[in-house]
Amino acid sequence: MRSRSRSLLSLCLLTACPGDVAQTTDPATTTSADTTNTTSPGNSETGGDPPTTGADTTTTTTPASTTTANLDDSGAPDTTTTGDTDTSDTTSTTGAPDTSTGDPPLCGNGELDPGELCDDADADETDECLADCTPGPAGAPVPLPPFMADEYLECLTAAGDGLMLGSRLSLDAQMWSHVQQIPLPEGDPVGWSHVETAGIYGRRPMEAATAANGDVIVGGLVWTEQVQVDSGGYLWLARFTAAGELVWNVERIDLGFGPSDLEVSPNGDIVLVGRSWGFIAPISTVAVFDAAGQLEWFVYEEVPDHIKNYAGVAIDGDGQIYAGGTRYGFDAEWQDIDYRLLVRAFTPGGASLWEYMSEPSDPVHRWTSDIVLTTDDQLVLAARRYDPETSESLPTMTLAALDTAGNPLWSKEWSAPTATPARPGVLLATDDGGFYLSGGAGPTWQGDETLLAHLDAAGDPVWIRISDGAGAIDLTRGPDNLLYLLTSATVVAHAP
Repeated sequence: MRSRSRSLLSLCLLTACPGDVAQTTDPATTTSADTTNTTSPGNSETGGDPPTTGADTTTTTTPASTTTANLDDSGAPDTTTTGDTDTSDTTSTTGAPDTSTGDPPLCGNGELDPGELCDDADADETDECLADCTPGPAGAPVPLPPFMADEYLECLTAAGDGLMLGSRLSLDAQMWSHVQQIPLPEGDPVGWSHVETAGIYGRRPMEAATAANGDVIVGGLVWTEQVQVDSGGYLWLARFTAAGELVWNVERIDLGFGPSDLEVSPNGDIVLVGRSWGFIAPISTVAVFDAAGQLEWFVYEEVPDHIKNYAGVAIDGDGQIYAGGTRYGFDAEWQDIDYRLLVRAFTPGGASLWEYMSEPSDPVHRWTSDIVLTTDDQLVLAARRYDPETSESLPTMTLAALDTAGNPLWSKEWSAPTATPARPGVLLATDDGGFYLSGGAGPTWQGDETLLAHLDAAGDPVWIRISDGAGAIDLTRGPDNLLYLLTSATVVAHAP
C-alpha cells in the first residue's frame, strides 16, 4: 500500500432546486480519516487471517469553499447543453381535447402525460413504446434535463419517486461531480441537484446504490491526477437522503482506489470493490463502511507475481460478501498471461472464507465485468473475451456460475444475435432465478449497439433486446419496477 501525507481539502457544494440552481453558503461536513495502522490479510491463495479494521479515525468539520468558475448570473454552473442529448418531447402528434368530457385524452395522444412512460400514438408492439404507453422491446428513452458542457453520465440508482443520476463534468479544467434526481414519470423538473469538486482536486462519481431507508450512497474518486500526475486519486463516499440532503461526506486518503461496484448489505453496511487509478499496479481493494460512513475493514490485494482486479460485488441475506473479478500474471517480458475468472468470499466481519479461480483461458483473455447473486443462490459472472494480440473483443462472452461455497456449476460461451464483438456490463438478478445482462456490441470500445438480455438460471436467453447507441454503463430497477439502462448520454426505460 502506498502511503501519502494528507492535506485538508476544501469542499464546494452547490445545491440546485427545481427550476433554479442556487449557490449555498452552508457548511459541508467532511469526515476525513487518516489511517496510520492498516494491515493486509494473509496469503490470499490460502485465505489468510481475517483482515484488520482500519485504525482510529478523526472527524473534521470544515466550511465549504466557494468557487465561481464558469458560473452563470444566478450562481449556477454553466448549463450549456451538449449536442449529444435531445431533451425535447420526442413525439410529433398532439391529442385534441375530448369534447364529451372536456378532459384531454391520455394514452395514445402522442404526448407524455402524467403517469405515462412513453406515448408514440400508435399500436406498434415492436417499437420503443407499446400501445398501453409502457416501454416496448426497444426501450423508451427517458427525457433528461439539459447537460452541462463536457458532461458524461456515470451511474444511477433509485431515489425517492425517481432516479438519482451521477455524472462528471469539466469546469475550468477540473473534474466536478454532478448528482441529481430525475423524477418519474418523466416530464417533471429535476427534484434536486448537487455539483461538487474537492478544492484543488477533482471529484468523480462512479457507483451508486440505494439503502433500505431510501438514502442514496454515491462512491467515487477524489481525482488528484490533474494536480499530481500519475497519482490517480483516493476514495470518496457520500450519503444523501432521497430528498437530496447531504447526510455525510467521507474522503479516505489512505484508500487509493476508485470503486468498480458498490452495494448495501442487509444490515446497512456499504460494501465497495475497486482498484487504483494511478500509475501503479492496479491493486484491487474490498472495503466495508458502516451506515454512518465509518470504515469497518478493508483488504488490499498486493501479490508480487500476479494481479487481482475486482469488477463487482454481491452480498447474500446473511451479509456474506462475494467479490468477483479477474486474476492474471506476467511472463518474463512483462506481457499479460494466465487470465482466470476470480471470486473471493468474506464474512460480514472480513474473515476470508474461500477463493475460486478458473482454469486459464490462454490464448484468449477474459476480463470479468460483474458478478450477481441470483434468487436461486447462484453466483453468476460475465466476462469479455478478447484477442491479446489486438485487444479486440470477440463475438462471444463467457458466462459462469458458482454456488455460494465456491463450487463451479456451469460455464459457457454466449453470444447475442450479432456478429460484432460483444462486451458484457452490469448484471442484475431477476425474480425467476435468472439474471439481466447489459452491455454493448460493435467494433468500438463501448460498442455501437446497446445490449440488454434476460437469461434464465442456466444462462439461456428468455429475451434479447439490441438497439442503436453506446454500450450500457449501469443498470438498475426504478421505484416503478421498470429497468433503467444507462449509457454515457442516455437513460432508457425497459419493461422487465
